[in-house]
Amino acid sequence: SDDALVQAAVGILLTSPNLNVPQAMRAANFSGNQSYDQALRARVRRLHRKKLSTEKQASSPPPFSIHASSVSAASLTPTAGSTAPQAVEHPRPIPKQQRKTTTQSQQTRSNDKQSIN
Repeated sequence: SDDALVQAAVGILLTSPNLNVPQAMRAANFSGNQSYDQALRARVRRLHRKKLSTEKQASSPPPFSIHASSVSAASLTPTAGSTAPQAVEHPRPIPKQQRKTTTQSQQTRSNDKQSIN
């Protein structure tokens, strides 16, 4: 009987991801005490994670296969039909700003004070 309720709670979590586990369990007709039972909550969580991972694997893009026609050249081709990759132009990296050391900062302050006087 708990297995059917656990399945129902997982189904509710999959359709309503904004619910937390106890809320989904109560929506699946678990009693109030059952929804706070750590072991039952863990079962629901584990099954929910398992279903999410299998859904992600099913919706992931097809893997690439490498066909080597000769020793010097190899081409990557997707196993499913898709368009050719487009060239992407990335912006130049911003040079890293170098900070002054404590000694350099103190010398600058000292020089500034001397130039004012």
